[in-house]
Amino acid sequence: MQNIKRFIILLSTLLTLVSCGGGVKSNPSSLIDTQWKLISINGVPFRGKSQPTISFNATRASGFAGCNRYFSNYFVTNKGQLNFGFIARTKMLCHNRSRRRLERQFIAGLRTANAFSINNGFLVIKGTTGILQFEQ
Repeated sequence: MQNIKRFIILLSTLLTLVSCGGGVKSNPSSLIDTQWKLISINGVPFRGKSQPTISFNATRASGFAGCNRYFSNYFVTNKGQLNFGFIARTKMLCHNRSRRRLERQFIAGLRTANAFSINNGFLVIKGTTGILQFEQ
């Protein structure tokens, strides 16, 4: 069952990348008032209890990164480019090594973000450190 779930997530990531590869533009207002849960980082499915999230209002993004809450301004262009400003975080102690690693990867994905797309209930944020895929 786990292999099927991994395959479906990987397939949906690949299909999203293929559909976005031809210069598909995402509507800048399509992020406003949305909430998302992380399902994979670089095609690797998220497993665990502390699922990272992201929510968007008109100018700010915020959520849970695995150990800490975070918030940032974000900027979207009509060409589907997405950039985050300085990402501020709470400073909760995180004893779990895998959650700390997850949070570092997640925040790095947001910091280096340069594009996004929304397709069939999935949000994909692409950046120079990888791909974050979310579902609503």
